[in-house]
Amino acid sequence: MLLDITAEQVKLKCQSQKSPFKWLNIIHSSDMVAYPITSSLEIKPDSNIVVTDKFIIDNANNLEGSVRQIAKTVSDITAINKLLDLGAIAAGAADAHIGYWNCPQTAKMITDHILDHEEKIINLVIKRLEKVPGMASFGILGNLEKTIPGTDEYFNFADGSGHLKLRDNFAHVPHISIYDNEGQFKFGGYVGAIHANGLREEIKYIKQKYGK
Repeated sequence: MLLDITAEQVKLKCQSQKSPFKWLNIIHSSDMVAYPITSSLEIKPDSNIVVTDKFIIDNANNLEGSVRQIAKTVSDITAINKLLDLGAIAAGAADAHIGYWNCPQTAKMITDHILDHEEKIINLVIKRLEKVPGMASFGILGNLEKTIPGTDEYFNFADGSGHLKLRDNFAHVPHISIYDNEGQFKFGGYVGAIHANGLREEIKYIKQKYGK
């Protein structure tokens, strides 16, 4: 964009290559400049280009981490939670934009991209769930979730790395459990009523993007 190069010029150049051009677009969740480019390029099967958008979901600095921690403790007023979430992003925006150079996640994503080692979906899902506002972990009790009847949502991950289970307890508090492909518990947590809709929206997105 800075060089005034259009998406059509990029695709035209790639069509002249023998093998598909592999483009890895890394986006920190707090970087206000970076954005997904897969949809904006409108890539077609004959474009000879493979674009992958990957997100780094982490705090860019200590200030962002502190604001997010405060947001987790505020559970009675939704508006305040939303403002704190925006404040956390703003607090980490500058460091997020320049932090790729010193970020271990960036290095791993590039290495995996070159070697065609894709990160398992189960790990991506767990990282997303850990960031859900109001999320509290129930640790080793996760294995007990298998024995509790009643499931509101259940689906396997597209790469076969595991599955997700969502259920409400008797107080209508949503509980989320993640198991690997061998049935071993990997992550579990719950949110209060004030954050329930946010968790359900996240599950809906995960099912659409990673489920089968």
